[in-house]
Amino acid sequence: MKARHKRDDNGRLIGGALTVFMSRINKTDGCWYWTGRERTKGYGGFTISNKECLAHRVSYEHFVGPIATGLFVCHRCDTPGCVNPAHLFLGTNSDNINDMYAKGRYPLQRLRDMPRDEKKRFVTCA
Repeated sequence: MKARHKRDDNGRLIGGALTVFMSRINKTDGCWYWTGRERTKGYGGFTISNKECLAHRVSYEHFVGPIATGLFVCHRCDTPGCVNPAHLFLGTNSDNINDMYAKGRYPLQRLRDMPRDEKKRFVTCA
């Protein structure tokens, strides 16, 4: 029978869930890299009470506190597989998009900032 990981009413992992969760983390001086199941775009996955959860959200809830409805858990380090609570912060969708722009991670932003001759490779149809 598959172990069912559980958490309390405040989102903290209980029972063996915390041991299992922590065993799937490779801690460094900076990021804590998720080594468990990987979901799309490099984000980690962890099952709690038969529900698939994003590992960085589980980490935030366990170590920091509840996540209000509609908020994102964003990465200061821009590493999707990082679950270090010190690298995570809450924000709205707008906050997340503004953070992406501020850090130059928006693909069209990089295209816009390219020199004109280099940009032609991307926008010219053959």
